[in-house]
Amino acid sequence: MLLYFSKFNITYKMENTDFKQFYQSELKPFLKTLDRRRYKLMVVDAIMVAIILVGIVYLSDTNHLRARIFQNGDVNKTLFDTVAYGMGVLMAILVLWIYIRKQKWVKGFRQDYKLEVVAKIVAHVGGSLQYDPDKKIPTEEFIKSKMFSSKIDRAYGEDCFTGKVGETEFVFSELDMERKNSGGSSGSTSTMDKDTWSTIFKGLFFMADFNKTLKTETIVLPDNWEDLLGNVARKLQRATATYGELIQLENPEFEKYFRTYSKDQIEARYALSPALMERIVAFRKKTGAAFSLSFAGSKIYIALPLKTDLFEPRVWKSNDNYEYVSSNLGFILLFVSIVEELNLNTRIWGA
Repeated sequence: MLLYFSKFNITYKMENTDFKQFYQSELKPFLKTLDRRRYKLMVVDAIMVAIILVGIVYLSDTNHLRARIFQNGDVNKTLFDTVAYGMGVLMAILVLWIYIRKQKWVKGFRQDYKLEVVAKIVAHVGGSLQYDPDKKIPTEEFIKSKMFSSKIDRAYGEDCFTGKVGETEFVFSELDMERKNSGGSSGSTSTMDKDTWSTIFKGLFFMADFNKTLKTETIVLPDNWEDLLGNVARKLQRATATYGELIQLENPEFEKYFRTYSKDQIEARYALSPALMERIVAFRKKTGAAFSLSFAGSKIYIALPLKTDLFEPRVWKSNDNYEYVSSNLGFILLFVSIVEELNLNTRIWGA
């Protein structure tokens, strides 16, 4: 069976496995149930919008109604105002109550999808692969990669996958790293002076054992790395980057796709052997994904920026959709395959 994953240029050949049959027998029944719950969430959203619209119309007409009533006779103005605005407050409380209840339902909706769909896909992949929807790669490891020199003030993450291929242990998860941009002086009430947050990295982050131990870091960035980060992160990178000097390597095709930085020319070439550069280029061509890498200590790190959250159920579209569900598998296989694609299991000098 060939699995096509349209997010990147990926085609995986899955031998002795029929994922479509697995989808029909193991996932589809639950996804149909999940879609019935999805309809309820859509109804709740529609009710909230309707209440808000009625509230807006009601409050906008209150003053006109008040003026007309007072012109036609004696009316207790205080009582009228109390009832009128009391109704507005009740509608606001009702919307808030519905929203809080909805958030609890959404939390269960997401959790059930991860446990009943993503976790089953992981079990279907088999091997040593394990999945924890609530864990993430530690922030300290992200910092150790040296790909992002900006300070990290707030870190989010979920959907952590761990495993071992041969002698190589690996882990990858979704990460969302942010930096705090301080506003004006303390005590200021101006909107312009409020603290804001900038995204430093959002996407999938991978870490694995490397078959060499390095004293300095080697950073490998795609040519369009700054474009992938966005405007704010790009400026922060330029202002704080300490990658070292640009290394000119002997592989023209590798140089076409990547820029390599290090503070040690010799060690950079030791990390990026000719064979490894060829495998990285082959992986880049195969996936079409503009990822970055770094080598630090005895680890290899790979960062893939993404604009959307992965491994999540949909509310406004059906989840009983083979292409959508198989995209979960596509991302999992993409990162699991890195160990073999880059031959990280090789434990020989000069690999």
